This record gives sequence, C-alpha cells and structure tokens, in this order.
Amino acid sequence: MALRDQGRFAASIRLAAAVGTGHPDAPGLQYPRAYGTQIEAVAARESLDPALLFALVREESLFDPSVVSGSGAVGLTQLMEEAAADAARRLGLPAYDLRDPDQNLRLGAATWPACWLDSRMCRSP
Repeated sequence: MALRDQGRFAASIRLAAAVGTGHPDAPGLQYPRAYGTQIEAVAARESLDPALLFALVREESLFDPSVVSGSGAVGLTQLMEEAAADAARRLGLPAYDLRDPDQNLRLGAATWPACWLDSRMCRSP
C-alpha cells in the first residue's frame, strides 16, 4: 500500500499485477482511486459514471498526469492537442494545461464520450 499512498500509482498497479489477485491488498493496488475527488466532480458535472473515468485514466496514463505517449497524447486522459483544443472551445476555456490533472480531466470528460459514440471525433495521427 505504501506505493499507492506515496502517489506512485503506476508502480502500485505493476506490483499488484506481479503479486497476483490473491493478495488481500491487490484490489486497492490494482485499481487505485487516485484523483478521486476530481474524477467524482467531473463525472457528476458531465453526467458520466465515475467508474468510466477511473478506468479511462488507469488504462491511458496509469494515473500519471505528466505522461506523454509516443503519438503525442498528454496527461491523465491522454488527449491529443487538436481534440483538447476542440473541447476547450466548446467549454469556453481560453487556455489550458494538459498536464494539470483538473484541466485534463475536464477536457477528457468532454472529449472521450464523443469518441466512444463516434470514432471520427477522435483525432489520432
């Protein structure tokens, strides 16, 4: 639990995978509730199930707000700049920082549901 408690969520998830699901701490290590307050608030504001946002962030970034993918996607929800800019315009945000967890979650919640419904809304190189 120390890794998770230190905010080292990627290491926590990897350790849980290594020790297996039989360990009593495995569920908390494998599925941390990192950024829980922010995710819950964004999910409520966007009428989304918070479990979807937790799953998205875990899968896309392992809860690392500074991660950048090889294709250039940034932050917790792994947004490409063009998709983030579109979401920011829709939300009326004049400026944003994709490495800021609050801003990335807000933009991601405004972007990903559209991607799930219509893959043409997701812009990838």
